[in-house]
Amino acid sequence: MKIISFDCYGTIVDWEKGIISSLRPIFEKYEVDITDDEILEIYSIIESRLERNYIPYKEVLRKIVIKFSDYFDFDLERGEENVLLNNWANFELFEDVNETLKEIKKRGYKIAIISNVDNDLFELTKKKFEFEIDYLITSEMVRAYKPSKIIFEYALNAFNSKKNEILHTAQSYYHDIIPAKELGIKTAHIRRRGFGATPRVEIVNSDYEFENLREMLSIL
Repeated sequence: MKIISFDCYGTIVDWEKGIISSLRPIFEKYEVDITDDEILEIYSIIESRLERNYIPYKEVLRKIVIKFSDYFDFDLERGEENVLLNNWANFELFEDVNETLKEIKKRGYKIAIISNVDNDLFELTKKKFEFEIDYLITSEMVRAYKPSKIIFEYALNAFNSKKNEILHTAQSYYHDIIPAKELGIKTAHIRRRGFGATPRVEIVNSDYEFENLREMLSIL
């Protein structure tokens, strides 16, 4: 392997924690009785539907909040639809990220990010990185969202590498593991929070299974 590619939100960023902490005050304000797991499950359904056809991710985030308000029948005040956007810069990295990815770079591998995100939103996240990335592939660049294979095919062209030289690493079966495997790319599944805020799908066998990113170092 020469290139280790990573999903960003859910794998590098504690996306689910960010979603819950952003939306919880809205639900409390409008007296919506909902658990954290229910927030994530409904989020996954809404987001996956919105991403079937490309629109900027900032619009996806706004529409998700509006769809929640429609679903639970409350009226948002002006600007509240931006709650996820306004909190995006505060979404935290998992604690194992900087240490592990710095070590991966030190061992001579190139690091790529393949993410369902707008470029400017990713730049807010990148400020937290203590490591350099070699490639960035976003949905804004490709005008498509994972699990579309278009985004992975775009990445393969950008890397100018053979499939057996790449290991794609992610938490989501739906967005990442399944489409990457179908294209013949090796995969490493990171068990973060079950399905989290991603659609429930039949679990497939990835090439590697890890509890966290740190465990990846054992194969590199």
